[in-house]
Amino acid sequence: MKPSLPSRLKAILAVVAGLLVAMAGALVFAHAAEWPGKLRLDRDAYLAVQGIYYPGFTAAGASEPLSIAALGALPGVTPVPGLPFWLTALALAGGVAV
Repeated sequence: MKPSLPSRLKAILAVVAGLLVAMAGALVFAHAAEWPGKLRLDRDAYLAVQGIYYPGFTAAGASEPLSIAALGALPGVTPVPGLPFWLTALALAGGVAV
């Protein structure tokens, strides 16, 4: 049996939201992971490295507000009386809090 269109859209939205949340989390990890290397640089080298990394972090940084928007849409397509709805709402609250 083929899944209905709303259930497929919900699944697609859930995957997109998960990917966006993962990208936002990866940026936080990447920033923390590169910090020890940057501490060893002098001022001029540090500014040169920032010029290389800044555009990528800026473009990928759009994933954070987009993930909140995607998580905000998920409770609207999740049935209210049930654990999946409350877990989705909790994920939205966590995304907004961060």
